[in-house]
Amino acid sequence: MIVGKTQAVTRPVSSTLIRVDDPYRSFAALLELYASARQEKTGREEPVSIAPSAKLGEDLFIGAFSCIAENASTGNRVKIHRQVYIGENVSIGDRTVLYPGVKIYRDCVVGADCVLHAGAVADADCKFA
Repeated sequence: MIVGKTQAVTRPVSSTLIRVDDPYRSFAALLELYASARQEKTGREEPVSIAPSAKLGEDLFIGAFSCIAENASTGNRVKIHRQVYIGENVSIGDRTVLYPGVKIYRDCVVGADCVLHAGAVADADCKFA
């Protein structure tokens, strides 16, 4: 348990106390470290379907059974997990994560640093930024 250095313990505690100057900042730093460790996947699993006109950024991860349609584009360090569908003319910004089963229909714009969780569906009226 992360606690402040001056946190008083008024009753017995069965967990280990980690005493720090700023518990909130320390916890946030741990979350960032955890998140960055989870985002390290790169490369391409097979099979995938990528249209010839799709423009892909660098350091991508593309999971198996994903489909990237005509004129779609991605930024750099995008994570496209398994069974993701990216429709025609979709634009995805840098460092965005699309978890398994996400469907993004034609003409959507997904900005940088977005997270779409498993099974999310975005229609053409959507602009995430």
